[in-house]
Amino acid sequence: MSNPSRIPGKVVISSDAMETLNLTLPTSWSELTQPQLRSVFVLMTRFADHQDSWWYVTTSFIRRWCGIKIVSPYGRNWLIRVNGKEYVMDSAEFTQVCRSMEWLKDIPESPVRLDRIDGAEAMAPDPTYDLTLEQWLACDNLYQGYQFTQDPALLHSMAAILYRKEDICLTPSEEISIFYWWASVKQMVSGMFPNFSMIRRLFLLRLLHLRIRGHFPERSLHLCIRKDIPVG
Repeated sequence: MSNPSRIPGKVVISSDAMETLNLTLPTSWSELTQPQLRSVFVLMTRFADHQDSWWYVTTSFIRRWCGIKIVSPYGRNWLIRVNGKEYVMDSAEFTQVCRSMEWLKDIPESPVRLDRIDGAEAMAPDPTYDLTLEQWLACDNLYQGYQFTQDPALLHSMAAILYRKEDICLTPSEEISIFYWWASVKQMVSGMFPNFSMIRRLFLLRLLHLRIRGHFPERSLHLCIRKDIPVG
């Protein structure tokens, strides 16, 4: 993780001295390691039917990755154990810590995905480098179909394209990861070209990639961005 936040826990009594427990937590989707990202998707699957699913996902994530063990209630608070030492965790402050991860409620602003599924290696997080227009349209149609039908078979078909493996097998948490990957790709493209249709956005992104690689004149890119140039 890069530049993680240091979020204070609760000042507690330990060996007659006051100590502060600091929890190191990610501050965005992009800071999640691959094991953490996979853990988030597993927790989303586990608590999908809970009314307050985000709360269960967040508290379970913090407890797991900060090594917090609940020992017992302590008045209105909790006695916890971290690395063999016991602390009193203030319930209100723990709630504040959880709220620092409210970004988990949102679609990632930049693409995130699991590196490998069923032994297959994923395309780059931004798959617009690798996808053909036909593959992009196929993934987008499958994604929209899933939103309408909630049929996981459509996510499997997307994964077959994005991981370049036919008959790829997905766990329920990996199915969620496919949904979040494509949703975050669409979020990224929409943010780059907010006033254009999705086809136009993809076309311009392709041109931008070519420009970065030195294969496309900058003047031509500027011309294509003008709305009166028909690109789809």
